[in-house]
Amino acid sequence: MGSDVLIPCTFTIDKPPVDTRQLALSWRVKEKEVLTYDNKISSTDPRASIDIARIIYGDVSLYISNTTISDGGIYTCSMSYSVERQDKEIRLDIDAAPQITITERLVVINQQSTLRATITGFYPGDINVKWFRGGEILNIYTVFRPQRNPDSTYSMTSTVTIMPTEEDRNRTFSCRVQHESLARPLHEDFHLIYGAVPSAEITSGTFYLNKEEEVICHVWGFYPEPITVSWFLNGTLVESIETQLINSSAVESIYQFTPTEKNQGLELSCEVDHDTLSRPLVRKLLVEGKDLSVKHRAAVGVASFVTVLLAAGAIFFVYFRRHKKRKIPRVREVTRCGDGTFSLDVGRFAPKDISFSWQLIQPPSSTDKQQLESTLIMSENQDGTFNATSTCDNLRGKVNVTQPYTIQAAVTHPRLKQPVCKEWTSDLQDGYKLRPIVTRPLQLSLCDPGEVLCSLNLESFYPKHIDISWSCDTGQSQEDISSQEKYQENPDQSYNAESACKIPGDSLKDPEFKVIVRWKHETMEDWESRELCVRDPGFPWRPNITDMSPLIIALNQQTTVKCTVSGYFPDVLTVMWFMKNVRQETIPVSNGSKYEIPEISQEKMSDNTYTCTSTLCFTPTSNSEEQEFICRVSHPSLEEPIERSTGPARTKVSPTVIEPIKFSLCGSGDVLCSLYVSKFYPKNINITWTSAKDPINKIKSTRKISQIDEEKTYDAISECRIKWDKSLFPLRVTWNHESM
Repeated sequence: MGSDVLIPCTFTIDKPPVDTRQLALSWRVKEKEVLTYDNKISSTDPRASIDIARIIYGDVSLYISNTTISDGGIYTCSMSYSVERQDKEIRLDIDAAPQITITERLVVINQQSTLRATITGFYPGDINVKWFRGGEILNIYTVFRPQRNPDSTYSMTSTVTIMPTEEDRNRTFSCRVQHESLARPLHEDFHLIYGAVPSAEITSGTFYLNKEEEVICHVWGFYPEPITVSWFLNGTLVESIETQLINSSAVESIYQFTPTEKNQGLELSCEVDHDTLSRPLVRKLLVEGKDLSVKHRAAVGVASFVTVLLAAGAIFFVYFRRHKKRKIPRVREVTRCGDGTFSLDVGRFAPKDISFSWQLIQPPSSTDKQQLESTLIMSENQDGTFNATSTCDNLRGKVNVTQPYTIQAAVTHPRLKQPVCKEWTSDLQDGYKLRPIVTRPLQLSLCDPGEVLCSLNLESFYPKHIDISWSCDTGQSQEDISSQEKYQENPDQSYNAESACKIPGDSLKDPEFKVIVRWKHETMEDWESRELCVRDPGFPWRPNITDMSPLIIALNQQTTVKCTVSGYFPDVLTVMWFMKNVRQETIPVSNGSKYEIPEISQEKMSDNTYTCTSTLCFTPTSNSEEQEFICRVSHPSLEEPIERSTGPARTKVSPTVIEPIKFSLCGSGDVLCSLYVSKFYPKNINITWTSAKDPINKIKSTRKISQIDEEKTYDAISECRIKWDKSLFPLRVTWNHESM
């Protein structure tokens, strides 16, 4: 997934090259049309294309960039040429490699601790996960069922429970994944982070009715630093209260509380949430306010006694209910990822129902808020609570990269009195950073004298600075290549870059030679690369056998067969001939007394590719066994040789028409009509012209027959001249030959 693929489809005709005017092409998948060609390309998907320059060689392979899972399936390549039709089916399987992120590695020494990994972006869904401590496999682990993502890939979570020791501080832990998209298992190695469990206490002065009092929750001795302190009154979360940092391992939260008759006897609690805790640490205080009014002191005493009795039962009920059923979501801060997306983690909540909403605000002072789509991944903990990670869509194309902006995420859950909002705001120097994307594979073009220009396009990245390097690999050594970059600014202030370098064309004579381009941008964690060698599917200059003459046998007369090969580079080509006898044995033939096979002469064409023709001559006798000849071609770009047969030996060859009737206007105002008929034997052929106005009588015509070089076949051109008259049309031309 995400790579570029070439779905191969080629066809052959008797008289190359292909006349694109007679070709109709259709590519379909899952009953859906992807691309058609009828003198021009029409595509329903901008990622799909064909190389028009290769059509004349019979190559209509489909190129799809940036593939997704939905691109997989059975592709049908349907071609109509002249009166012939061919259909081919090609299966395309798409897989996506997983990525491993260790999301929990914080432990407490000698306490049961959980390590957690999130495996994302893989397809198909079958996957194997294992955990290791050094070389020891950890068997007590859990793998949660994979969940389907909007792009059809899968994500899942795996946890393992350990009892950390002092010796584990220096050990390497690893999560290893096996998947069919991977040539070898993927692993993420890490070391444990040892944390310290917090302690807490509540202090306050004496409560008096209707008089504000400071209630302080002291928390100390914890590690790492992130910690959350919340206040609850009788199990209900109170308004947000700021937590003050005393030092890196101590905080305090001050609640300005006013006792009233209404909240007498209720429970005031401080709840501490920290990554080292399997459940929140709770410290409680009973609200008992004294009345300063002497007048009502006695009445208050009696009422207080009754209230305490009622409150005791209520406290027990609340305590039981809260600890058994209430699991308030722990909402983290918004995190920006390297690929330009944002995520928000929420941990240890119940019930499972939870929702997220994301908004983009640019500039931060704007009142306009743009809604963003998001994806959600959830997992269940062993205590029945849940974790959730929401990730908003990539902001590419949604923001102005030169302006600051705010990302706002809101979490809604039945245990929250109101949605919890978290924000992330960029600063003026930061802005929105765009990761470069590659929409096309490495491009190759031929230059004079004998050099190859290699280029790569990186698109829509920001900021402008990007590192690009080229190198060549011969299998034994690697050398850097100098390159030049051109930059273009897009309307959204992002940038495109074209990087190009030149390599000697002779280097492509080595099938092991590779050209490699690498790039690194500040939005990327590591370098990315593309590479190309002559045997990759995208290599543009593979040889094509564009013409092969038939084998015509006439006793004691020299027979010549020719094989024409075109469109290849570099100019290292090997042609071998084979003969099939009456026993259908394939026997190699070489230049000698019986067969004459001259050295091939390669011709450089205007597009800097090469063309050559290999010729085989012999004189058949009554004892000859030649029934068929095969021309086999080898080239550095070919994994296996390609070949073309003359077909069985014959004494007659049917004519071929590959071009429609041609019309040209003469100076006298007459219309000259012509038809080209090729590759027939023997020489005699009958060609007649008639009109719709008079289909019985023939129109006067001329015929010119020629023989091609040493081949025995003939070509003919038939022409007729008529006055312009609409009633004559349509014209009809008929040909007849003894081979038909």
